[in-house]
Amino acid sequence: MNKELIILDKMTLDLEAKRVHSVGISQAINVKRLIEDYLDENFKGEDIVVCKLYLGQDNDYFKSLNFDIKFSDIFRSEMISPIDLHYKFIADNLPYCDILFVLVDGTIDRDITEELLMNIPLTAHIVYLYDNLLTDYSNGEFYKRFVKCDVDIQTYNRRSDVNPAINMLLNKLKKYQVKYLTSPEFASSEFVITQEVLKDDELLDYDKIVLVNGENIAEYNIRIREALSRSFSPTKRDKMINYSPVVARVPQDDYTTKIYNIPIYSELTVIDRITEPEPLIAPIYRFKYITPDDEEIEFEIPVNLDFIDSINEGAVDKDVDTLPPVGYKLYYSYAVPLYAMCRRYDKILLIISDESILNKSVVYTAIRYAKNSFKIVHGSNIVLE
Repeated sequence: MNKELIILDKMTLDLEAKRVHSVGISQAINVKRLIEDYLDENFKGEDIVVCKLYLGQDNDYFKSLNFDIKFSDIFRSEMISPIDLHYKFIADNLPYCDILFVLVDGTIDRDITEELLMNIPLTAHIVYLYDNLLTDYSNGEFYKRFVKCDVDIQTYNRRSDVNPAINMLLNKLKKYQVKYLTSPEFASSEFVITQEVLKDDELLDYDKIVLVNGENIAEYNIRIREALSRSFSPTKRDKMINYSPVVARVPQDDYTTKIYNIPIYSELTVIDRITEPEPLIAPIYRFKYITPDDEEIEFEIPVNLDFIDSINEGAVDKDVDTLPPVGYKLYYSYAVPLYAMCRRYDKILLIISDESILNKSVVYTAIRYAKNSFKIVHGSNIVLE
């Protein structure tokens, strides 16, 4: 690669200055076209290898981008606690490259830059493409790289699978044109901002309930399951997410077994309980899961009921890792922490119980998971700073 400059949307990155670059973008930008236009303008006819790495779990968006490698293909996550993930890089999946584009389309809990640099050639450059309004769950480790982006692109293309009114609101939030939750921009039939406490039957109207940091997650899941007349333990048709990666073994017609590595925070549906719990032996449950390739699989795994009990009893995130490692750590997914969201839903309900954490980043991150409508329940009209 003999180019000294990278030009993105008429902006320039100096390749001689550093190896890691950051480009602040909007979630509504056409990333695929951005990269293609850049390559066509700057490297047409040159012998370079371009790699693209997607850090996120929005399967529909990922497919539309035609990226080389997906997040769950590159990393195996090992659960320490529900908010403190650790990723192990699998170097074999990242080929030789001159430029590695990394689209960060979700919340990351730690800085992965050194792991990437260790597994690409010394002459290669990393270009982070990142929506810099996403909520930071890395304690500043990773997101500090985007405080002062090399390039801040304000070119927007609407996502066709999202309500145009939501796209418009996200873009206005991105451009700092919305200051209060009571701003006129929220005055729409698709958006409801309220301080009213919702009844149990109203909670059932939403595809997903989002809690900023997982506060009161047990309360809302218990309320919804009671409204659905579900028993205390996981029951048929219950929706759950895995707080640790799952290895699913699926028998094939030729009597072999196919292994599926299910990434953390994936949504699983309970089919049935196969065995009863016994002392020091976790019960076996059968689940259904839809893979990123839209393949529906069924598999059986042991479930750690102590993990469920600990959350129901109000255990904080730091405590759950002390539980005995008996079965996989799953919990109900009717209400989930914001950091555990991994796909978009038609109707989202965002509940903010701690007004001190309400800011533009939180509202923006939550709304971007809504396809058609959303509702925000909060305590007061806080400034979106």
